[in-house]
Order: sequence, then structure tokens, then C-alpha cells
Amino acid sequence: MIRNTSIVTALAFLFFIQTSLPAETIRGPVTEKIMILGEGDFKKQIEMKASDIVLLDLGTNVRFLKGFQIEIVLSDTLKRYSDSFSVELYSQAISASGIEHEGKRILFEVLTFLNNLYVNIPIGNQKIKRESLPPGTFSPAKAVETGHFPLLFTIQPVMKGVPDSVLMKNFYVTLVPDVEKKGILDLSVIKPPGFEETLYKVFIDEDELQKKEDDEYVLNSGIHSLRILSDQFKEETTSFTIESGKTTSVNIQMEISTSVVTMDIIEEASVFIDGERLDLLPGEEKPLATGIHTVVIKIGTQTITKKIDVKSGKRYNISLIFNIEIKEN
Repeated sequence: MIRNTSIVTALAFLFFIQTSLPAETIRGPVTEKIMILGEGDFKKQIEMKASDIVLLDLGTNVRFLKGFQIEIVLSDTLKRYSDSFSVELYSQAISASGIEHEGKRILFEVLTFLNNLYVNIPIGNQKIKRESLPPGTFSPAKAVETGHFPLLFTIQPVMKGVPDSVLMKNFYVTLVPDVEKKGILDLSVIKPPGFEETLYKVFIDEDELQKKEDDEYVLNSGIHSLRILSDQFKEETTSFTIESGKTTSVNIQMEISTSVVTMDIIEEASVFIDGERLDLLPGEEKPLATGIHTVVIKIGTQTITKKIDVKSGKRYNISLIFNIEIKEN
């Protein structure tokens, strides 16, 4: 029992030492500085030699960034010497001088005998299952916090006796982000002067949205339909595409929805709207403002009066209906 307790204590002490290690010093020239964008079409391809240093930092657009992957392509020569090199990753990297840098090592793996190797680097609260990674794929023990950038990425020789001709060979490296299949719609609805307070409804893919203009809508990637309805404006419809990690701006200029009136009436009748005589040919239209209007029809000495409540964007037709009434005593 005493022996087991001693072993547990020793392991715990060793674990404390390992997790409390200070920053390490890495030597080598910085050959690339890459700002990682959280956009689905972002890709960065570089060439690097052993002992070269690549600094990786986050750009401004990382809202939907889940992580990124580094693909390493080995030539046939480098593949034969693969176990002579290690891939290393350091967080919280700082440059002490031109060729000396400091950081906390979060990944150290010896390259395997494959043409293509991958380093998966999740960010934030992403979960990692290292035991389920496919052959030739490496990953840190846990996701990297955004505050621990920049990262330092390097491939280092770990065996002596590697020929200089091999050390001068290029590793071909490609960095691609892992981005959520989402993006942002930045919708701007422009209203005519005098109608700034007019309400409207926004429908995307036939679903009504609650947010209003000059606001962001987070949507799934792909093609979407947009429809805007209002009692005062013409209906506006369009389509747009959301790209992963990107913002799509859509500007809609609203137009006042005009109501019109037509007339289908006998020549002997005179029609007045709000006291103004209405002379329209069959099929001819006249704009009509929204609100209450008084329609008067005169035929000889007979006068018929009716009020109409004109709604925005509607069509109204004025006609006279005759009826024959027969009474029997």
C-alpha cells in the first residue's frame, strides 16, 4: 500500500512538472507569417525547409472558425527520411530575436512514412479524439484558445547524419480553415423620404424574421430567397448567396406602392372624386392616394355618393350597376 501511494505521488508530481513547464526556445528564421481567415475559400500554400519557422495568427474574421488543418506534402526523398524529422507546434509564441523565439510546445510528432501528413488544430471549445485520428494525422492534446495565438509551426531534424541535400529539400505546406457552414446577411432597407417609420416584414426562405433593418442575420451557407412586404411599399423579392464565414450585403430600395383607380361607366354619367371630375377612357388608370375618398356619380338629376377607403398598392374600379325593380300591388 505504501509503495502504491509513492507511485501515485510521484506520477502526480511528474504531471505537475510537465504541465508547468516554462516557455521553450526555438531557433530558426521566420520565413512566413500567415493570418488565418475564417472564410470557407481561404487557403494558403507555402514551401518551407527543415528548421524554418512559420508564425500563425488569427485574422479579424474568425467568428465561424472552428480550427484549421495543415497539410504537409513530402517528396519521395523526404519520405525516405521521414523519421528523421518532427513536426512541432508552439503556442503563445514571441520572438526574442531574429532567429530565437519562445513558446509553449503543444505538439511534437515524428513524421511517418507517408506522402501526405496532416496537423489538425481545433480552436476554442472544440473536442478532440486523438485516438480516432486517421494514420498520418496529428493534433494537439486539446484545442487552442484564441488568446494563445500566435502559434509557431516548424519542422525540425531530430536525427543526426541527415544529408545536407535532404535538409535543403522543400516541404510543401497548405493551410485551410475549418469553418462552420454559416455566414452573415447584412441587410439594409432604404425607405423613401417621409416613410422612415413605416413598418415592413422580412421573409427569408418564406420564414419571417423578427430583426429589422441594419441588423445581421446568421444563415446557413447556400442560396436563399428574400421577400419584403409592407402596406405602404411595393413587394420586393430577390435571392442571394451566403458563403461560409463571409458577410453578404444586400441593399433594398423600397418604393411607395401606388393605388390606382379605373372607371367603367356609361357616357351620360359624370364621376367626381373629392370634388374633382374624373374623365378616364376604358382601361386608363389614375393614381389614387391612400385614405378616405368620396366618390360622386351624377346622371341627369340623380346623384349617387359613396366613400371608399383606399389601401396602398390596390386597384379600384368605379362602375354603375343598374337594377330593375318591379313591384306588384
